[in-house]
Amino acid sequence: MSRKLFPFLLFILIFTNCKKDKVYAVPKELQPYIDSFIAEAKARGINLVIDDLVIIYEKNLNVNGVDAAGVCTFSKKDPHTIKLDTTSGNWQNSLSSREQLIFHELGHCVLNREHTDIKFASDNYKSIMKPTGEQLYGPVAALYKRSYYLDELFNESIPAPSWSNIESPYTTVYSRMALFTENFDDNSNNWVIGNSTNTIRTIENGIFSFKSLNNGNYIFDRNLEIDQTKDFEIEMGLKFISLGGFAALFYGGSNVSNLFNFYLDKNGNLNLGSLLTGFEYGQTGIAVINGQFNKITYRKIGSNCFFYVNGKYLEKQNFIPFYGNKIGIGIGAGPAEINVDYFKVDYLE
Repeated sequence: MSRKLFPFLLFILIFTNCKKDKVYAVPKELQPYIDSFIAEAKARGINLVIDDLVIIYEKNLNVNGVDAAGVCTFSKKDPHTIKLDTTSGNWQNSLSSREQLIFHELGHCVLNREHTDIKFASDNYKSIMKPTGEQLYGPVAALYKRSYYLDELFNESIPAPSWSNIESPYTTVYSRMALFTENFDDNSNNWVIGNSTNTIRTIENGIFSFKSLNNGNYIFDRNLEIDQTKDFEIEMGLKFISLGGFAALFYGGSNVSNLFNFYLDKNGNLNLGSLLTGFEYGQTGIAVINGQFNKITYRKIGSNCFFYVNGKYLEKQNFIPFYGNKIGIGIGAGPAEINVDYFKVDYLE
């Protein structure tokens, strides 16, 4: 979670009166992205020939004092040139985020698209040509959004997708069978509490308090075997005490490195995924209510899982079998402090 997401920079077009020769110099490992871009265009009735393109790897790319994940430049004299920052989160987080970075820059260099910062009511960006670096779809989480964003990349006038408005498929009509219930009235469930070099963890008066003393990521976890063939829900009540940092609901882990993550900060920024599947970064469009406990919900129904804050829909993804039985609460990007007043797991029928 420490990888920095850089904005995408607008292409820079310099007019001169000199005629140029075409140049094509793309690293071999990036050619599949160019081929995919051409194939996606062809599938939408657009025949592209990309024969004037140079792609260069950069580290800590900075353009006019602004950190950038990528930038496109071209002129009548110089070839269409894309610089990609291999130190950025947009490059490193997953192959999906890398595709979005490259396709964004090709949008500038090949399609002559400019930036647009239009957002839908759901707070999702309208276009992959947005100026900022958040992921729009992940390799698992929100992968269903990919087809729309590619449609829009090649045709700005396509209709808005169904998820352009905030969905609310949350319902409480299920019959429930409690698998695990923790109200933090005491520590009868034997959570590991106490002080360490990096954290302070206490259970008092029905509240679990979790403090991180630096910017590391830490979890408060336990083992719980969940029958994954059933529908189930994991939920906790969360209050942000500090101004910074994020909280997380962890599930399906084999160890602290292989967990599924549902990260959230007080500004409504959302991260979903795992180290193995890659993360999806974005905004929920739903503000966390500060100064009170918020209901954070993960729900598995059939072959899908859904994410909610205070009963409002955030995102969905295809359900992936768990790596293990670890579940718990996380904190990071501190120093930070959160309170949790309950944590429970129910089967749904």
